[in-house]
Amino acid sequence: MSNVKTRYHFLSFIIILLIPFQLLYTQDKKDFSFSGKVYNSIIKKPVDFGTVILLEAKLKVNTGPGGSFHMIVPQAGEYTILVKSGGLKVLKIKMKINKDIIRDFHLSPIRVKGDTLTIYGKRDIQKLSRHTMTVQDLKSVPGSFGDAINALTVLPGVIRAGGFFGPLVIRGSDRTTHKYLIDDIPVYSPMHYGGLHAIINNNIMKEIDLYASAFPAQFGSATAAVIDINTLDEVEEFDGYTDIGLLL
Repeated sequence: MSNVKTRYHFLSFIIILLIPFQLLYTQDKKDFSFSGKVYNSIIKKPVDFGTVILLEAKLKVNTGPGGSFHMIVPQAGEYTILVKSGGLKVLKIKMKINKDIIRDFHLSPIRVKGDTLTIYGKRDIQKLSRHTMTVQDLKSVPGSFGDAINALTVLPGVIRAGGFFGPLVIRGSDRTTHKYLIDDIPVYSPMHYGGLHAIINNNIMKEIDLYASAFPAQFGSATAAVIDINTLDEVEEFDGYTDIGLLL
């Protein structure tokens, strides 16, 4: 009986000695483990890619396989936590971290109510065989007499067969295979008398797009070059001019 009491007192003495060390260890611990998983609240599955941010500590980690994350918080305190994942609402909460914590987060999908969402995009224009000349470029070409169609001969692969008044030849193709359009309206021939002068006035032109080859699908019926003439969308102010040419 005496031996049992002695052992009991000895164990009690050891425990009393260890308690201050345990308290001291807890008080001296300055960093804490913060971990968990991020879920999609609708499908109840971990997100493929997410981010967890502690703003005040300037910590940021990405989720790993299965939506899991882990970070070491440098010191105890109250932190603002942001949890994000593509296509889901950002979760923002305040949390006190003063011990190791395991916490899961569930993110909801983004919902738009009572309004419309309009997305604008700009289509890349095909430029491999596309040459654009504005009306200012067309008028400034020497020897063209200010005629837009004549001015196209300065572009690569474009010549006039049979002299100045001959038809345009583009990359060696026959003139009957060219496709001419004015504001998307097909025109059999844009020149008077087979090549004398353009049938459309330069002053209402905006630009001319020449597709020497590899033209877009919208010109699918063309078999050679495409000459797309675009006119002005609007007139900002009234103006006028006089001209004397071969055709009155």
